Amino acid sequence: MKIKTLIIDDQEEVIDILSDLIKEHCKDLEISGTASDPLEAMKMIETLSPELIFLDIKMPGLSGFELLKKATRNFDVVIISAHKEYGPEAYSNGAIHYLLKPFEVDKLIEAVERVCEKKASADPDVLISKGRIRIPDSEGFYVVPIVDIIRFQASGNYTEVFTVKGQYLTTKTLGIYEVKLKGYDFIRVHNKHLINSNYVVRYIKGKSGIAVMSDETCIDISRRKKDEFLKSI
Repeated sequence: MKIKTLIIDDQEEVIDILSDLIKEHCKDLEISGTASDPLEAMKMIETLSPELIFLDIKMPGLSGFELLKKATRNFDVVIISAHKEYGPEAYSNGAIHYLLKPFEVDKLIEAVERVCEKKASADPDVLISKGRIRIPDSEGFYVVPIVDIIRFQASGNYTEVFTVKGQYLTTKTLGIYEVKLKGYDFIRVHNKHLINSNYVVRYIKGKSGIAVMSDETCIDISRRKKDEFLKSI
């Protein structure tokens, strides 16, 4: 399932901008709620039980750091601020990343990748052993040889896994598999696609390009991943 996310900032415009960026570039996240009032945000934390919070610092009534001290911490935090000087205090308060305003897409993606890495390292369901990986579903899990996997594709709250022998639907996010399969020739070429470079049969030029896979699927490559993809082929 996707990572339940809450955005807390006293400026509605900032919430709207960050929400749009997350929806477009961070398929591992699901925005469960937003709050411009920190006191209301405290109630939402209790009722929504988010796994990740994007949190502003300077807010009327209650600062982001004060909110963290009062809240029951069962979530990761990305501090969002227009001021660089709060960085050290953010990390001392347990922030997993510090994101400056105005937001840069690459920095946002980097923050989400850190969250996914932390979740993946603590996830007992996605294990690799003897060249095989577990693909969990609602009833248990499949055990699939890594060399047989052609690609992964984000699909709503799930991830589709395409192999040379069949197709699977897993409850884990794409980011979990990206982290687990580092060093296994897999590339996150797009926010929706993680591909095995060994199954790329053709590259079609364009602004960012298209990878044609052995199963005849055409995969769009994002601009920021184009160089990494070309170096891997």
